[in-house]
Amino acid sequence: MATKPEVHLISDDNFEAAVVRETKPVLLVRIPQDDRFSRQIGIVTETVSGSGNPLKIGLLEEPFIGLFKKRYRVAGTPTF
Repeated sequence: MATKPEVHLISDDNFEAAVVRETKPVLLVRIPQDDRFSRQIGIVTETVSGSGNPLKIGLLEEPFIGLFKKRYRVAGTPTF
């Protein structure tokens, strides 16, 4: 049985190193930290774990989302 991958918090401070310079593919997720968070992040980690691909999971920190959307011109409710 595969181990669940670690979820890395992504902020403006570590975006360059954790995402841009990462050598393996990064799955960036934006999941609201509400009462559904545990279930949703669990689904993400199970899916990545079962995919057989060496993906890094990056969870955008809430304070960084606005800047991220502006910097990368993401409009609306993104799925990226």
